[in-house]
Amino acid sequence: NKPQPSSSTRETRFAPENSEGCATIASDGTYLYFKSWWSYDGSDRVIAKIGTGYNGTTEATDYGDVATVNQSMMICYYDGYLYNGYTSNGQNLERINLSTGVVDFVTMGEPLMRRNSGANLTGANNQVYVISDENYIYNVSYTRSSGYDGWRIKVFDPNDNMAHVVTADVATTSYYTDGVIADGEYIYMIQWGGSRQMNRIPIDTSSSSWSVESTWTSDQSGTNTIDGCYDWVNNKVWLGDLYGSYIYKYPGKEYYSSGSLISSKFDAGDAS
Repeated sequence: NKPQPSSSTRETRFAPENSEGCATIASDGTYLYFKSWWSYDGSDRVIAKIGTGYNGTTEATDYGDVATVNQSMMICYYDGYLYNGYTSNGQNLERINLSTGVVDFVTMGEPLMRRNSGANLTGANNQVYVISDENYIYNVSYTRSSGYDGWRIKVFDPNDNMAHVVTADVATTSYYTDGVIADGEYIYMIQWGGSRQMNRIPIDTSSSSWSVESTWTSDQSGTNTIDGCYDWVNNKVWLGDLYGSYIYKYPGKEYYSSGSLISSKFDAGDAS
């Protein structure tokens, strides 16, 4: 059976100690890093750090602040760095060295996109959707040319100086997407409001044409979860509440005990 985060499958819900906005989340497996989603919670731009409950940490316990960054809608983690969805010139990405706390910019192999425009940016922007898995960093737009005409996804390789790998189009009707998650095999689009859809899209870096594999309804109506991340170290999904101070934990991929290791896809809602 596929994981389906909901009131029945939710593993826990907790409020981070000494924290407020926690809708934008990244994880290195040991800690959760989070801040407010764009202008919500007074545009809190301080990235806080709490324990995941794994690797010797205590769940929800405050382990201090990491850095103050530019306003953004997403952050993600890869190999000792947090990447913030803000660019100062259209082709760089703000990043935080978790060892030193230094905030600087890394140049990407191709210009980035704003969340609702498939066109290349040419200047500063704080609405850059950026996510990661154990392989790549992704920049996502829920518009290819205009309106909700599909998703455009740029893939960058952090192990090759942020080289541009591929730009893929998902040529279907999209929606107002406020959250995106990647688990190494699939990208998950999270609709805010409306019918609260989620779409699962297989990742194929050998192709520039991707397609939706499955669509279902999330449990957002009861949680106000807007964005989060897949924690590939602990095989968990973390989602944050836009309005409140809650983080929700759900199962990730499922492993069967019959002798063979099988990965099932992550669903964030009731599969239809």
